[in-house]
Amino acid sequence: MTSVKEETSVLGTDEDESPNSSKSRRRSKRDLQGRTFKCGCEKMYLSYPALYTHIKTKHDGISPPGTENPHPMTNRGRGRPRKTQIGKEEKEETKETPEENPLEELQINGGQTDPIIGFEDSNSELLNKIKEWKDKLIDDFFDKENLSCDDVFAIYLIEIARIIEEDAYKNFVLFFENLRICLNLRGYQMHSEEKLEKINNYCVLKGPEKVPGIFNYYIQQFMPLNFPSFNKDFAIRISIHFDKWLLKNNLTDMKIILTED
Repeated sequence: MTSVKEETSVLGTDEDESPNSSKSRRRSKRDLQGRTFKCGCEKMYLSYPALYTHIKTKHDGISPPGTENPHPMTNRGRGRPRKTQIGKEEKEETKETPEENPLEELQINGGQTDPIIGFEDSNSELLNKIKEWKDKLIDDFFDKENLSCDDVFAIYLIEIARIIEEDAYKNFVLFFENLRICLNLRGYQMHSEEKLEKINNYCVLKGPEKVPGIFNYYIQQFMPLNFPSFNKDFAIRISIHFDKWLLKNNLTDMKIILTED
């Protein structure tokens, strides 16, 4: 099973990029079987998210002539949004390539999904944050130094909702709703200088820079006790994808390392 570890942990973090840290088994790029998503530059992919990521990173979001997409995104919304301040500050060395996308093989391509679906509690703080950011993301610039965990979770879910199908998105909602609970209970233990009386407000008051540091506890201990039916491998892949997104947007220095058991 694919897992993430640092020494004996399932999930670990590392602040340094390592070209040899990812050893997951991948299909050969020359193996075209099942690669039905074709970019106009002749590259072929297994899923729409992979093609979407390629076009976004290699062609500035503009599909070259000849691009073939068996499952095009719907025409809802206002099209491709302008880049936010975070997007403009992306570093080339942390950009995610389709081959490194841990969600690709799950075949959850789809979109666009409404990011406010999947919440059992209509008063969810995360749901309210998504509603707050849903329209602002198109045109507004924002200071990432002032973003809370809730802000960042909401922005990430809005972006994810654009490229995956509805049922998969609901699992992302469940993952982040429970991650909020976990962080509010234990997040301040990652900040030795903080007082624990703030314990229930971590996701409101603190930024996302230390969030990857709790993934080991979250997946190894919190999830089995609080929602054991959630697929562990899927949770690991969400964690890896989210961490890559944080790194790409300069919101953390902590990197999760993908290895094989």
